Amino acid sequence: SVLGIANYRRLFISSTCSFFGMNMQMVLLALVAWELTKSFTLSGMLMASSALPMLLFTLPGGAIVDRVNKRTLMMFTQASMGTLNVLCGILILTEDISVWSLLGLGIAQGSIISIGMPARTPLMASVVSPQRIGSAIAVSNMSMNMSRVVGPMLGVAIIEFFPHIGTRFDVGYEWGYMTSGLLGIISLIPLLRVPSNIAAPQPGPSNQKEAMSIKSILRDIVAGISYVYSTPRLRLLMALMLVLTIFAQPFQNLVAGFAESGLKMDDWQAKAGQLTAMAGVGAMIGSMLITWLAEWDRKPLLQWLSGLATAAGFITMTVGSQMFGFAGAVVGVTIVGGATAFYMTASSTMMLMSTNPKFY
Repeated sequence: SVLGIANYRRLFISSTCSFFGMNMQMVLLALVAWELTKSFTLSGMLMASSALPMLLFTLPGGAIVDRVNKRTLMMFTQASMGTLNVLCGILILTEDISVWSLLGLGIAQGSIISIGMPARTPLMASVVSPQRIGSAIAVSNMSMNMSRVVGPMLGVAIIEFFPHIGTRFDVGYEWGYMTSGLLGIISLIPLLRVPSNIAAPQPGPSNQKEAMSIKSILRDIVAGISYVYSTPRLRLLMALMLVLTIFAQPFQNLVAGFAESGLKMDDWQAKAGQLTAMAGVGAMIGSMLITWLAEWDRKPLLQWLSGLATAAGFITMTVGSQMFGFAGAVVGVTIVGGATAFYMTASSTMMLMSTNPKFY
């Protein structure tokens, strides 16, 4: 197993802590956004507040990753995300949280993620052999999807057990956010044991000091875009991932409103957490299945089948919730979670294995 590789295991433990905190924060954000607005449109906008900076800064972030130590960048990213979550918890505790402050925090988090997250996958790939990259990504994604089960359930359990100090909210959102922030900070500990030299930029002219100029970063961005455009397989894979990212994955952003206004649940916070967790259960099953099939060479077929399963899951979720209420929604959400996780893992693996290592 790739977990037998010490440096990969340390990265895996760090990422797992970070994933738990991130998925806990995501369900809490959905609940707080709905609580503040009671509007699907505004909730969707708040949940998507991190998307714009990610769209703007991901390409520059990828170029910056090539020029700095990836371990240091991961530590900065995870520490910053943890700090922002603690700050949000304090704002809820003091009842100073507002739509605008939640929007600002989302933009800040999206900016940090877009700069730091591109370092994670290539760093994990660099500590294993090329033949084990598929297994390394699959195991990492399995951890991420496991956190999609436990993170929301833990977050909801915390906010229901520890009451809000004040009168504005019925549950203790602040304690969930602070726990999420603490997990982000704890995730730094395993990273400290990863040797800094394996995360250093690759030697070459582009890694000289002057390479951090805006001109050189733009040159690398153009080179990366040109490489993708001139590689039909990568171009197709990115287009297919974009379709799923835009039209399928955001469904979890609206689960809180769906639980209260769609399913008419009185304990909608708990039900929203359970639905999000069941999407994680499906994702964990999907990631375990793709881990088992990691060495199979028919990944395009697997990707196509998981895309069809995603569509079937949404149909089941819609029709099932109308016919069987919460139970029907659970079945549909579980199918969608498993199919999308399978799809994204297969796509990510094919993309990485189809890319020249110098563009990692």
